[in-house]
Amino acid sequence: MRNFKIIILFVFVSNMNIVAQQEAQYTQYMYNTMIVNPAYTGTNGHTRINAIYRNQWVGLEGAPETQTFSISSPLGKNTGLGLSGINDIIGPSRETTLFGNFAYKLILNRKNLTLSLGLKLGIGFLNIDYDELNIYNTNDSFFQGKTKQTSPKIGIGTYLYSDKWYIGLSAPSMINQKYFSDNTRRIETSKFYLHLIGGYVFDINEKIKLKPTTLIKYIKGTPLSIDVSVNTMIGKTFVLGLSYRLNNSISLLSSIKITNSMTMGYAYDLTSTSLNNSGSHEIFVRYDIPNILKGFVSPRFF
Repeated sequence: MRNFKIIILFVFVSNMNIVAQQEAQYTQYMYNTMIVNPAYTGTNGHTRINAIYRNQWVGLEGAPETQTFSISSPLGKNTGLGLSGINDIIGPSRETTLFGNFAYKLILNRKNLTLSLGLKLGIGFLNIDYDELNIYNTNDSFFQGKTKQTSPKIGIGTYLYSDKWYIGLSAPSMINQKYFSDNTRRIETSKFYLHLIGGYVFDINEKIKLKPTTLIKYIKGTPLSIDVSVNTMIGKTFVLGLSYRLNNSISLLSSIKITNSMTMGYAYDLTSTSLNNSGSHEIFVRYDIPNILKGFVSPRFF
């Protein structure tokens, strides 16, 4: 049995509180803000379609792999609607989550200071196929067959922003979930967690903008997860950046605006721990559909 499969095996059979990765992880979170915080929905003033593919810890069998799709749009002056889907695969487990997002904006002053309040409702489908594991003790029936669970999802968020900066606090998963292989044996626990996200855009000159951002994730009983990133926009076309995840990885980020509507980006994570792998790859494609009457409104570097 490969070492990673041994790790996955212990994750699923332990009755202890699990501190492993319980949610999809993103290096380019600044381009995927609606997934992090539902209050971001529709705040950019036009319809946005976003897709992200992440292949984590390349070279380790059973390592996490995530596909994410989202679409959001303003609805009237003060509301936004969005849909998103996340497919997260780790070893023998696959969790697919579907969300509907709603946000309501409150304009606080004439300097475009706005507070947005968001809600997300969804459903998650967890499937575990133990037959994908290489089990030495084939007489242990606990590691055979498949487990399927369905669970409700609910999240809330607040998002305060102007033309130059933003800060948001969200609880993307407010319901503690306990998954069971039968009526008595717990195989996984999903806990309540918080996200704090923020960023500021500095105009260096007419062609260069600098944007530092951070994402802090808190899950009860685990250390804080802290991402700090700095991205530089060159001529409204290219973006280059660096990111650091505390005690975990260093990342290189890049994106290019192919047309006025389409942007593509890539990030590479180099793991700073002793975990032996070839890093992680993340690709995103974003397509913006302009407002028919106003075109692209309130263009921002976030």
